[in-house]
Amino acid sequence: MGNHDATYSDHFTYDVFLLSFSEKESCVFTDYLYQALLDDGIKTIRYNDKTHSLVEKTIEESRLSMVVLCENYAYSPTCLDVLVNIIECYDAKAKQVSVIFYKVEPSDVWLQENSYAAAMIEHEKNFGHDLDRVKTWRSALSRIKDLSGEYCTDDKYESGFIKMIVKATSAKLPPPPVPLEMKHLVGLDSRFEEVRSLLDIESNDAVCMLGIHGDAGIGKTTLAAYLYNKIRHQFEAASFLSNIREKSNNGNITNTLEDLQKTLLYETVKETQVMTRNTFEGRSQIKSKLSHKRVLLILDDVDDIEQLEALAGGCDWFGSGSRIIITTRDENVLDKHQVAIKKYKIQELNFGDSLELMCLYAFDMSKPAEDYEDISNDVVSYARGFPRALKVLGSHLKGLSVKEWKMELKKFRKVPNAFSFLADSF
Repeated sequence: MGNHDATYSDHFTYDVFLLSFSEKESCVFTDYLYQALLDDGIKTIRYNDKTHSLVEKTIEESRLSMVVLCENYAYSPTCLDVLVNIIECYDAKAKQVSVIFYKVEPSDVWLQENSYAAAMIEHEKNFGHDLDRVKTWRSALSRIKDLSGEYCTDDKYESGFIKMIVKATSAKLPPPPVPLEMKHLVGLDSRFEEVRSLLDIESNDAVCMLGIHGDAGIGKTTLAAYLYNKIRHQFEAASFLSNIREKSNNGNITNTLEDLQKTLLYETVKETQVMTRNTFEGRSQIKSKLSHKRVLLILDDVDDIEQLEALAGGCDWFGSGSRIIITTRDENVLDKHQVAIKKYKIQELNFGDSLELMCLYAFDMSKPAEDYEDISNDVVSYARGFPRALKVLGSHLKGLSVKEWKMELKKFRKVPNAFSFLADSF
């Protein structure tokens, strides 16, 4: 993602704004490229007459602009105007721009030679009354030299070339957000700020590992996912490996760790053909491919030191400024690792936040319904500030009468380990 990502936020409508000249040959190429981007899950909007009136807004709302430059591109005043908009956005707001030279020499573009020279001479004749506009076009074309680009020659296999562009584009985009287990997020902002302070995210000086620990159902995974979604754009690569304990317990632990290593490499460097004979080779590949990248890695629900050693064996596995966040029920796992790990013990929600969270699930509002005040307080006291228990109880009791609430709460209190089940259930 590079240095420009520090300015990114979640508020983008599109991943890619795709611009090309409507010349028949290059248009066919762009058709295939556009479809390939969409097929890869990259939300792409293509410039056309319908989008022209909103072109500046569309560029603003796109993470990346992609320009397909063909031999006759410079003959289009409209395409040149849009290119000027893209360059201005690149300069003013550090937006990413990717250039594809489709069967045209790159130097012809930025030096304005051959067809680009002829086009600009024609424009100077036609726009003699507005030569400043032509100057901005020339300036924008000259700036192409400063941008990253790919060159598609006559003899290049276009299908493979398009696949390469899609892969490179995917690598420049931030990872998708992680779905949150909790629909209602209460009490998370203060926890987020505490963890953010411990991570010192703005610092690039060293790698930091942080363990978020606490009982089942206390909200470790929700906090980690919330944190991941908030800060993932500030890293070159990111991966969220969920339910590690469950995956390890449901199969051969060695095979599971190899699969997790492969997933980590795929999500961070888009490696689809990772060949490893054992977890030792996997460790070697992770270190080799990630030691120069600023990485955000979440290892969710770790319960064995072997998992940590296979996925985050040392600070030298990751580039400077990387942040590794581990969630676990067992604080001792963090102590066993050879790497120094900061710790954050997640606390129960206070009574006010607990009541609000339970009510959101039970009543679709932040306070108890009329006549439910006392029984709501009893349910909240029973849940002991565990977000997952509050969610399950609120959802379970929704729509029932006060009398039924009392009966259900009485049943839960009678059943051995009922609270443990509530706190640990999904």
